[in-house]
Parts: sequence; structure tokens; C-alpha cells
Amino acid sequence: SLDIDSVCSEFDNGSSLHIAASNLAFEAVKVLLQNGADALLKDDLGRTALGKTLLCRQIRTMLVNAYCSIGVQNSSD
Repeated sequence: SLDIDSVCSEFDNGSSLHIAASNLAFEAVKVLLQNGADALLKDDLGRTALGKTLLCRQIRTMLVNAYCSIGVQNSSD
């Protein structure tokens, strides 16, 4: 039998749900939850899958903002 909540030591002992969420893999998250993945499970850093998703969106937003700032600065030179 497969343990849907088994953890990955290379991913702060996060589950497959943590990995899917951090990669913003909507369909994978949906399938995992439909098959009983524990949405409250925390990784070694105390983050749930939701916490990983929020972190990734924040990083992505920071990178986009930084890129836009650089692009605007370079285009005015």
C-alpha cells in the first residue's frame, strides 16, 4: 500500500502535497487532496502545504517586481 503522506528528506521532510503546492501544481494538489492527503501535515520547518504555496507566491512576486524594476531602469538609460 502507498502512503500518500510519506515525506521527502530532500524537501525538509515535506509530503508530496508540500512539493505539489510549492510548485503550484494545481491538478496534482487536487488529486492528492481527493485521495486523502493530510493538508495539515507540517514539514521540518513547521510549514503546511498552504504555507509553502504562500511562500512561493511571495518569492515569485518579489522576483517579478525586481525584474520589472530592472527592466524599467535599463529602458530609461
